[in-house]
Amino acid sequence: GPCRVCGDAASNGRLHSHFQLLHVVARDHFVDDVADNIVPLCPRHHELVTYSPGGESSRALLAALTDAEYAYMVERGGENYAGRAYGIEYMR
Repeated sequence: GPCRVCGDAASNGRLHSHFQLLHVVARDHFVDDVADNIVPLCPRHHELVTYSPGGESSRALLAALTDAEYAYMVERGGENYAGRAYGIEYMR
């Protein structure tokens, strides 16, 4: 952790006792398990990002990506990957 959406390391550990890893570009899009493609999320936000694209959790996650993570997403998923995967037109 901490969760990239809620960002509260203390709460993340206390409430959930663990965090989950999300592939920024989905594994079924033939990507690698590299640091620039994996971000920590608490279970609640992992579920929201995965099953409710277009919501505030997805928007917060995209805004929290590092430059390297964002570059990996665009390089491997294409310029419009955020819109296709997260339901949000997002560019830096």
